[in-house]
Amino acid sequence: MSAQELSDQGMYAILCATKGMNLKRLTLLLTTVKAEMEKRRETIKAASVNWEAPPEGLVRNWFYEDDIYFRDAENNVWHVDSRNGDLGSWKGLYLPDEDRIDESVDEP
Repeated sequence: MSAQELSDQGMYAILCATKGMNLKRLTLLLTTVKAEMEKRRETIKAASVNWEAPPEGLVRNWFYEDDIYFRDAENNVWHVDSRNGDLGSWKGLYLPDEDRIDESVDEP
């Protein structure tokens, strides 16, 4: 799932939760949330440049081709679940030497 899709879903959830709120206050809230989400996205992107594998058995956020994924120490890659931010569906195996994700590899 792309960072933009995560951002859009977050905005929709806020709109639902703030139904009937003063427009000025709602605009301020949405602007603040959007800025925080962009800051988080940039933090993940920066950390991905100097990738440091997580401890065995764990995953870490990883930014690749304008999307945020989870990646483990063995370069297995999963989508981020848009509903709750947890580990989502299998994406593939990242091949660092080729800088690509091989989606034909079965999930471990």
